[in-house]
Amino acid sequence: VAGRIAENVGREPEAGARLRGLLALSSEFPGHPATREALLGAREDTSEEVRLRAAMALGEEGRETLVDLVTRTGTDDSCAARAISALGASLPEGLAPATLRRALGGAGRPQLAQACLETLGRLGRPEVEGLMIEALHSPDPQVQVAAARALGRAGTAAAVGALREAMRPRGDLLRSVGR
Repeated sequence: VAGRIAENVGREPEAGARLRGLLALSSEFPGHPATREALLGAREDTSEEVRLRAAMALGEEGRETLVDLVTRTGTDDSCAARAISALGASLPEGLAPATLRRALGGAGRPQLAQACLETLGRLGRPEVEGLMIEALHSPDPQVQVAAARALGRAGTAAAVGALREAMRPRGDLLRSVGR
């Protein structure tokens, strides 16, 4: 059955159907060789979503595809954000800060900015504290909250003043750090 589903995935013109086939293979036949081959092939799919889900299912073998989705200019905001989150601790050095700079630089990518901030906070990267403080001034309230949380996890005592300053116009911001 896995082999037949994998064959169908390879021939299917509809991205949604390819995705459903890959998801079925990943959940129902995770150790089957046909599943692995279908996932490996899907890293080159025309659909970002198919590439993302295949790369996530492949783990280390999908890392390069995840990095490509993050760094490619035209990648959908949500897709790039989920790729950053999926990379987690295996993020290449410097990718999250560079991506966060791009997302904050007027690119209109709030989900990507949030994912970068969450990852940086979780990884405890105080060397990018200045960038996290910059994110406190984002026009997007969810990015502001993500920045406050990241600073709460990875910031130094120097970030306290910036958090207090950001709290003045938004009293709920500092409370969100503890969540």
